[in-house]
Amino acid sequence: VCIFTAVFFFAQCFVRQNNRKELWKNLKNIILYSILAILMSAAATLPTMVTLSHAYKSNSGPAKQLTARGWTETFSNLFAYLEPTQMGGRPYLYCGVLCILLLIVYCRLPKVSRREKGAYLLAVLLVFASTNVNLLNYIWHGFHGANSLLYRFTFIFAFLVMISAHRAYLELDSLRKKDWKI
Repeated sequence: VCIFTAVFFFAQCFVRQNNRKELWKNLKNIILYSILAILMSAAATLPTMVTLSHAYKSNSGPAKQLTARGWTETFSNLFAYLEPTQMGGRPYLYCGVLCILLLIVYCRLPKVSRREKGAYLLAVLLVFASTNVNLLNYIWHGFHGANSLLYRFTFIFAFLVMISAHRAYLELDSLRKKDWKI
C-alpha cells in the first residue's frame, strides 16, 4: 500500500501538472497524513508486526527467471471462471469484463487528457506486469521473497481499473460515433 501510495501520488501530481510549490505542499500533506494513518492504526499493526517478525520468512531474492509464466496466461487471469487464488498459485486479476471494456473506452475518451490516460494506464500496466515479472513482484513484497500468497498486491490492479472504468462511464456521452462502432 505504501509503494502504491507513492506511485499514485506522483501520477496524480503529473496529471494535475503541479508546479514545484504545489508539489512540495502536496508532498508535505501526504507525508503528514500517512504518519497520522500509521499512528491511528498502530493498535492493530504493532502486534501484527511483532507476530510476523517471528513467522517463517523466505530469505530468497527474486527468482532467477525474468517472468513467472507466459504473458498469455497472465492475461487470461483478467477473465472469470478461473480457479480462485491459492497459496503459491496464479494472480487473480478479475475485476469484471465490463471494467475491462470501460478501460478500453477510457482510452478513447476525448474529454480525458493524454496526461491522465498515460499516468493511469502506466500505473495499470505496472501492476499488471508485476504479476508476471519476478523482480517487480519482489519489489512489491518489500524486497523479500514472498511465501504462500505471492500476489497480495493485485487488489491495486482492480482498484486502478475500476477508477478508470468509472471515469469512462461518467464520460460515455462524450464518446464519438466512430468509437462507439469500434
